[in-house]
Amino acid sequence: MEYGILSLLPALVTIVVAFATRKVTWALFLGVVVGSVVAAPSLAASPKELLHYVALCFSNFERNMIILFILAVGALLEQLRFSGAFDKFAEYIIRYLDKPQKTRVSTFLISLVLFFDDYASILISATSMRSVAAKQRIPKVYLTYLIDNTATIASGAIVSTWAAYEGSLMVDAGKPFGLNISSTEYLVKMIPYNIFIYLLLFFAFISAFSGKWMGKRMKSGGQAHFEEMQNINPKVTHKTFIYPIVMLVALAIVGTIVAGVIALKVKGISTYTPIDIIGNSPTIEVLFGATLVTIAYSSTILFRNKVISIKSFFSSSKNGIVHMLPTAFIILWATGLTEVSATLNTGGYIVSLLEPFITAPMIPSIVFVMALLISVATGFCWSSMAITMPIAFGMAMGLGGGGEMVYIVSGAVIGGSIAGDLLIPYSDITILASSSMGVSPINHIKSHFRQVVTVVIVSFIGFWALAMGVPATVVVLLGAALLYGIHTLWAKPI
Repeated sequence: MEYGILSLLPALVTIVVAFATRKVTWALFLGVVVGSVVAAPSLAASPKELLHYVALCFSNFERNMIILFILAVGALLEQLRFSGAFDKFAEYIIRYLDKPQKTRVSTFLISLVLFFDDYASILISATSMRSVAAKQRIPKVYLTYLIDNTATIASGAIVSTWAAYEGSLMVDAGKPFGLNISSTEYLVKMIPYNIFIYLLLFFAFISAFSGKWMGKRMKSGGQAHFEEMQNINPKVTHKTFIYPIVMLVALAIVGTIVAGVIALKVKGISTYTPIDIIGNSPTIEVLFGATLVTIAYSSTILFRNKVISIKSFFSSSKNGIVHMLPTAFIILWATGLTEVSATLNTGGYIVSLLEPFITAPMIPSIVFVMALLISVATGFCWSSMAITMPIAFGMAMGLGGGGEMVYIVSGAVIGGSIAGDLLIPYSDITILASSSMGVSPINHIKSHFRQVVTVVIVSFIGFWALAMGVPATVVVLLGAALLYGIHTLWAKPI
């Protein structure tokens, strides 16, 4: 059944209600309700249809694991905060990061080094730098922007939790056209065309270095320049924070590799690449397990040194979980929005709206916009990639003539999907970044909107230039120069 313009209603309702009321959970729920009414064969059948999508929200194993991971993260963060470990670490590291610029650049570099997984990058960067930034009065909304944007490196890295998924999409999209290319070869040949990711990271870096950005200043409550520091137990040292975080990173990396190898062995595969290992690893389950082990280790240290009591442990853990419950509900209802958008074929309708404007030189730019809009509509960039990649390959092989155009549109699909995720308050990455920093998703999106949109516009022009035959290196350099000029002229102090 064709739903036409009605297929856009769930996303439109979600976006309007979210920004009007600042209540993302209710906005998503209303989006699912509206989608259920549209999808139902009759008005009387809409309650049953709604129950169907509610059931899908709770039956999505991967999303449920993400929720458990986020709740565990909440417990860990609150436990460390309650013990005073954050503040003690801040006191220790501020001797080295004695200026806001050093803290901003260090936050960027930490996120960049953790390229193997976006969730790990956000979690570790936030926990490491939050208290340090607070002491130096760096706004939380700014640090959230820096962490959220830099974590996108995972989508452009050849060895990451994203790589295998992206590679598999390209392999599947190429098969109907007789393109028997391995996922590794696709990923390697796409490297020059990940221009949105490169420009986004460049813009974040010059902002961190200069202390200026084009972000919107939020009112107190959204801005929250600094957190109140507590009296620290003298038994707490900087190691109380460092050791658990080092353990979390080590467990995440080793666990991902070991779990990936085991998964490949179970499938009977004996020859594999690092991309295959990470791609087959149950990443979220590994991160969840690593977080639980870290909680156990951290609490053991705190008990042994009599920093917290068993009662305080359970109390702080409960408070951390309660703090993350709104985030959990957002992820649940975001799953429902994704499912109802698939039923209504929202992505297909957006494609049909854009197709009349497509000419050969505009293919990558239109694909970029298409992926962005579908990501906004579905609330999940991986859904956008799955929907858009086959369509983009069809355009590249037909109107685009194949060849390098295939790899250019691949970069456009991934870049556009990520861009859409960064512009909505209900994507999983936005939610995790804002929750880790104690910022509302709405304030996060409002604050960095201009910064991200600027990169989106420059990238749109860049993809058009690629289609016109301009070398990728030239496009990236000119794009970076343009962004630097924009930053110099219009960026304001944080």
